[in-house]
Formats: sequence, structure tokens, C-alpha cells
Amino acid sequence: MIWAFNRKFFLSTSALLAALLTAPAFGASIGIVNGDFETDGVDNAAPPSGWTDNSSSTSFWTGVPDEGGNLSSGDATAAGFSGFFLTTARTSAGAGSQPSTGQLVQTVDLSPFGTDIDNGDQQLFVDFDWASGDFNDTGVFSLSFFGTTDGSGAELGAGFSEQLDDADNFNVVSFHESVGGLVPVGTRSVTLQIDTSRASGSETNLWFDNFTGDIATIPEPASLVLMGLGGLAMIAYRKRV
Repeated sequence: MIWAFNRKFFLSTSALLAALLTAPAFGASIGIVNGDFETDGVDNAAPPSGWTDNSSSTSFWTGVPDEGGNLSSGDATAAGFSGFFLTTARTSAGAGSQPSTGQLVQTVDLSPFGTDIDNGDQQLFVDFDWASGDFNDTGVFSLSFFGTTDGSGAELGAGFSEQLDDADNFNVVSFHESVGGLVPVGTRSVTLQIDTSRASGSETNLWFDNFTGDIATIPEPASLVLMGLGGLAMIAYRKRV
């Protein structure tokens, strides 16, 4: 009886795997430039290559651990940072002043994925690590979609955003974020935007690293059902034997 069940399980599982393996491949990385802030290879690059600082005066630099205003080596490691990272701390670069608000952006061309996007079934997510050392310093990370490759013109859809607020006094706290969702039909670029705000003090204490982005086809319901059946079959098999 056990052999009969095992044989049925083997045949059904093989069929499920064959169906999944023959399905079209999906998913690709989008072309974020210098998402790990290693491209310049120097401390205090302002702004980092690939990014544009729209602040009233410089508000973003590349940074390294253990310099004025920045994370310690231990804090940077705990945050998942390595090598250079993005810092908003003016004392790390020796800047004499810093505006209370800042904005850093990068527009990524999505035209290579245009045909798939126009099918209406693409989702895009951007992942990154960030840390904060002052509850007075907050930010917002947002994604905005446009029908042009350079991010000009009217925004398509509402976009996606995430509040960056650790609310933990002056303790250094780190986070990993994944921001995104369905890409509007007609999209040809996405703008990544970091906005910072300082309620008090003389410098902003926020740090970022490891920006990556992926665009993928939303799985069809039939594929989800197949994967679910495969999981149920495995559970039944384990219970039976």
C-alpha cells in the first residue's frame, strides 16, 4: 500500500515539476547605478555616482565607518553595510552647514521591459538597508513611475513609499526594506527618491546601503494552484510514511 502511494506521489510530483519547469522564465534586475555606493571608491563623494542631490545644498555623501557623525564599524556591520555607504551626516564630510531637508534621486530606464510592462502583469520591488541614530531625523523612500525613459512628464499611478522613522531616541537602529508593487501600464522609467527631514540638531543621522531592484511577472493563479498542490502532496506523503 505504501509503495502504491509512493508511486502515485512520484508520478504526480513529476508532472507538477514538469509543468513548472516548462513555464516561461520571469524576473530580472533593473539597472540601479551604484546601489552599493562603491563605484566612486572614495570617501565623501557628493553626490555618489549615478545619483542626483536635489537639496538646497549638499546633503548626501559616501561615507565610511568610524568617522565624525557616521556609524561605528560594529553598527555598520550590524546594519548589513560594507565598504562605502550613503551618509547624510555633514560632520563625516567636514561640511560647515546642512539644510534641514534633503532629497536624493535616481531614475532607472525600464524600456527594456516595456513589452512585458504593457501586459499589465509586472511587479517591481526595490530592496535596501538603512539605519538611524536620532529619532529627530526621519525620511521617506519612494518609487515613482513615468512614461518616459528619463522620468520627465506626468507620473503614472500613485507610486509606492515607505516612511523611515526609527522612533527609538538616540539609539542606532537598522532596518531592511522592500518597497514596490504593480507597475502601471505604459511605464518606461522608475525614479528612486530619498527625502530626509531633521526636526532639530545640526546634522541628519541617516545611512543607506545595498539598493537592488527586481521586476517580475506576477504568477498566474494556475501556477500558484500547482505549487500549492505540490506542497499538499508532500505533506500527505510525510504523514503517510
